[in-house]
Amino acid sequence: MWQFSNETLNLREGDCEDMAILLCSMIRCYVNNKYPVEVIMIYGENSGHAAVQIPVSGYKLVILDPAGKYYTQDMWGNIAPNDIKTEINKWLNYWKPKIEGNIQVNRVFSDIIDKEFTSTNEYITWMYSR
Repeated sequence: MWQFSNETLNLREGDCEDMAILLCSMIRCYVNNKYPVEVIMIYGENSGHAAVQIPVSGYKLVILDPAGKYYTQDMWGNIAPNDIKTEINKWLNYWKPKIEGNIQVNRVFSDIIDKEFTSTNEYITWMYSR
């Protein structure tokens, strides 16, 4: 069961979904909902993972993964957007050794969107069409 953001703050702990929901909520409040900020979920055979995605103009993407200690970065370690397809595949490859089976994007959600996917390619196509 996922926690509300205030529960994660009060408990000072949570799993990947709880951390992603909290970070997503914090960023959405900070930017006053002017930019899309969403939770992205991936699944393999027996497990899954969640992080935050921020679509950026020019078909770019930033992933912030607090539980996985991953973020989209440039060669100096600064947060920097990357091409959608390149970045999603980089993040999936980061998780490939940790999640068994064919790992793929299966859901993106926030308080204004909830979209499910049958494959990473479907997700990529959707992201480029936004």
